[in-house]
Amino acid sequence: MRPSRAITAPTIGLGEVWPSPRADISSARAMHCRSNALQLLCSILPIFAANVANIPAFAKAMKRIEFRRLLRSTLAPLVPPEELHDHEALIVEYLLGCQLPDLLLRPEMPVPDGAVPRLESVAKRLARHEPVQYILGYAYFYGRRFRVTPRTLIPRRETEELCQLVLQTYAATPPLHGLDLGTGTGCIAITLSLENPRLRMHAGDLSPAAIDVARRNAQDHALDLELSVLDLYTFAPPSASYDFIVSNPPYIPMRERQRMPSRVLDYEPHAALFVPDGAPLAPYQAIARLAATALRPGGHVFLELHEDLAEQARAYYLQEGFRGVRVGYDAQGKARFLVAHLG
Repeated sequence: MRPSRAITAPTIGLGEVWPSPRADISSARAMHCRSNALQLLCSILPIFAANVANIPAFAKAMKRIEFRRLLRSTLAPLVPPEELHDHEALIVEYLLGCQLPDLLLRPEMPVPDGAVPRLESVAKRLARHEPVQYILGYAYFYGRRFRVTPRTLIPRRETEELCQLVLQTYAATPPLHGLDLGTGTGCIAITLSLENPRLRMHAGDLSPAAIDVARRNAQDHALDLELSVLDLYTFAPPSASYDFIVSNPPYIPMRERQRMPSRVLDYEPHAALFVPDGAPLAPYQAIARLAATALRPGGHVFLELHEDLAEQARAYYLQEGFRGVRVGYDAQGKARFLVAHLG
């Protein structure tokens, strides 16, 4: 999970072991963040008001094309330029109930009543660096909408690539049983089940709140998904229970916290992000121990990981007797995945 890509983004909350997202931030840093957010908010609102004032009878007479101009000028100081289009598309759907291409095809249609005040509310929260997915309550993953809450990580594109690895490996296969460890929103298990109905998934997470979100997402997609509250470090299923294990565990060393953007550090669950500096491989070692007994012969492990840990993780799995151990690269060319199988 690479939290810097925030629009369709790692899943996976393995529970609530580490401090809450705000607990580890020093009071000085927190005060600095609040001050910056307040300054940004104070600068945004006059611009917003001026833009609205230039649109006659804006509440009811505003057209879609006028709303889009207002939206883009509102978002410009709030989000990085490379994320402007994605934010725009999400907010158009949320406030207008249409897709961005539809807005462009029918620019003269009026916008719904209340869209402008709701946009102002969204802008205030964005000015505080709150991720747009938490504001809207959902994110897109593999072309599907998933509920998200601050108790779950926001699904990310790199994790879509992890799903692709699994689906490519099992493109033509008899029915198989897979385990998704640290399921968070459930996006991995649900995506695999829907993309390949021969894959029967069991999804687990240490956080009951995350399991509740995953359950609602499964219901939204009319999927009967097996879900459990479980601890990665103590889970002991019967031997040879699964054909494969997939996981996007916490993998960011604690020392990297201060380099992360506030929209991640202040809002996303730290339990699903960080590992101790002194034991960065701990989740991968636990998964290897679990896989050694829980996987059937020839079973695979598919893992997302930190680029700096890739070779260490590969060496560990080779040492533990796994075969075909290889590191995969994401679309940005970074070492991001580990694939291995039992002999």
